[in-house]
Amino acid sequence: MNREKTEKFLKIGLSGALLTLVGDLLIGAAKFPDGANMIDGYFAIALAMPAWRPILGGLIGFVGISLEYCGLMTVYPLIRQKMPRGGRFYRLAMYVYLAAGGGAVHLPCGAFMWIYKSVAAAAGQAVGHDIALGYLLYSLRYPRLPRGCVLYSKEGKGT
Repeated sequence: MNREKTEKFLKIGLSGALLTLVGDLLIGAAKFPDGANMIDGYFAIALAMPAWRPILGGLIGFVGISLEYCGLMTVYPLIRQKMPRGGRFYRLAMYVYLAAGGGAVHLPCGAFMWIYKSVAAAAGQAVGHDIALGYLLYSLRYPRLPRGCVLYSKEGKGT
């Protein structure tokens, strides 16, 4: 990769980091009530903020992390040359960061807050709490393996 291309990708990554910051601020830049844990704090601020903020914050954060990936992957060729095994691990870690940071954090968090606010306005806070928390827990659970995949334990037995 030549210097011009590298600088271009690093600038794209930096702009992605700034977009991620904007997304984070749109979702969570509010004061939690005193004594509230994280999830209760998000429930409280979801009611206080306009409905567009968590959705826009989730989308902007997802786009930002996707752009950050371009910048982070410019480091990969440098690592791969000196440490091939470390380079493969770094590349895998960046794929996980892209999936987890964008798809498992920003989008579900924004949607969770929007769902809570919308359902709480229509059916009450208790119903909104149950539905939004159910959505959040469903979206953050481990994905199911495709049919036919078998995991082997230390004893060699399929699970």
